[in-house]
Amino acid sequence: MHLLLAAVFLVSMAFEGSGRAEPSYFKADSAHDENRGDLWRPTVSFLLPGFDQYSAGHYGAGLGYTGLYLIGYEWAKRADDNIDKFEDSTLYRFASRDEQENFKTQRSVYQESTLANQIPFVAQGMSAYHAFRTSVESRRHSGQYKFLKRSLEETPLDIALAPFQFEFLTRKTTLAPLAVVAGLAILSVNNKPEGYESAPLNLSDGGFIMGLSFNAGTNEEAIFRGWLMPYAYEYTDSYFLANVIQSGLFSLAHINQTEVPIIQLGLGYYLGWLTKENQWTIAESIFIHTWWDVFAFAMQFSTRKKEAAAIWLPPLRLAF
Repeated sequence: MHLLLAAVFLVSMAFEGSGRAEPSYFKADSAHDENRGDLWRPTVSFLLPGFDQYSAGHYGAGLGYTGLYLIGYEWAKRADDNIDKFEDSTLYRFASRDEQENFKTQRSVYQESTLANQIPFVAQGMSAYHAFRTSVESRRHSGQYKFLKRSLEETPLDIALAPFQFEFLTRKTTLAPLAVVAGLAILSVNNKPEGYESAPLNLSDGGFIMGLSFNAGTNEEAIFRGWLMPYAYEYTDSYFLANVIQSGLFSLAHINQTEVPIIQLGLGYYLGWLTKENQWTIAESIFIHTWWDVFAFAMQFSTRKKEAAAIWLPPLRLAF
């Protein structure tokens, strides 16, 4: 399933890029290259992945986003059904924490559901980002979005590869936040709250953590720092206000993870600042976001309650 999802996305993106010899990957076909809506079109594309790409003549990308959404939706539905079956089973209802096989099974079922439910959101976010950048291209002739340099535009493929640009580790702006989360993770694991114990991680956990972190890092940066922040800056002409708006929305989007998302607010603001410093490119922010989450999720999954067979998240929640 993972390979099928990757194939759908990468093949469609490759097809899309090979069909245009324009100065910008995002430029709409000439028949559709009017001043395109830079808020409503991305918003509708978030709700209906592929919408703006079809209207812009970007049929390969549109098929990629729509296909990714539909495959992810079907996968999520099946994974959620598996959870229902598992929780109705005698094995689940009468399991003790000492039953390691049951513990592994439970983790596997819930991990698949979590990843599967991420995929439609990835399609939504990337379609919205693509729609916004297409709108930006259509508005350049009227003098808008001059701060977004065409030579530095980041395509969906650039975004997908950003978590693996390890040259960012030579930058202090990358090392500092990653050192913080690594230190917090080590401190948390070595100083467990009362009632918690260590839980060994396996290869399946590693794949799940990487997939979860990759999806969050690429998609959320595309939405919040790649779309909402430059949109807010264009219409407020205030970097500070634009950063406050996007980081505030970013923290609210994580309210289901923690009652007071202070860490998410702070990191969102920092990544917004970094985006501005990097001439409105988001690759370094994606790298930091992805590997921050790798550390945070590794910490979370290496700790469990003693009273339960398994636990998803301990009290300290660092992921975003």
